[in-house]
Amino acid sequence: RGAKIDPKEVSNFDEVKRRLGCKPFAYFLYRFRKVYIDGGVIATSVFALKEKKSGLCLTGIGTVATGECSEKNGRALEYQKGNLDLETGKCCSGLRKYGTNNCIDFMDVRGAHFYSCDISGHNTNQHYRLGDDGRIVRPNNQCLYVNGHSKKVESKPCSDLHDGEGTFTKMYERESDEYKIYKAEVSRLNLEAQYPDLDDD
Repeated sequence: RGAKIDPKEVSNFDEVKRRLGCKPFAYFLYRFRKVYIDGGVIATSVFALKEKKSGLCLTGIGTVATGECSEKNGRALEYQKGNLDLETGKCCSGLRKYGTNNCIDFMDVRGAHFYSCDISGHNTNQHYRLGDDGRIVRPNNQCLYVNGHSKKVESKPCSDLHDGEGTFTKMYERESDEYKIYKAEVSRLNLEAQYPDLDDD
């Protein structure tokens, strides 16, 4: 258990796959790309989010918290976009903690909580759209910001934000390793050219 398997022990699998007409795993991901790519299961990019006014980055496990923006904090700061955007049919309508199945969800007096991601995009609690202007917008035009006194993540009407409040900048952004592998396999297998009319849902 857990030991490396001798290739000879599974060599008969190739014949079985050939006989059954099995396709590579990359085909499965490409066939259901609306789930895996547009739903944000596979992160295209990974980043930290730094609020302009406080200079703090978003972090957290059970609830969204703040911490020092430093590469030494690594995965603790990493977010990605997640969940299908029903308005566009593409990614994304929410924010997901990278490497987990947790998306920012409901808010209460303790702040914004994480909950299992609804990649279909139907859970409006998980609608936290990161705009080009750096604001994280919730339904009813509420925006996330860092309270300057408590350092907690809270929300208020976007029109009430001033002087860099609730304006987040992506830090340490990179393309995820899994997305690099996905793109390389799609290219190597020439899937887009082979299946130009393949449904994605």
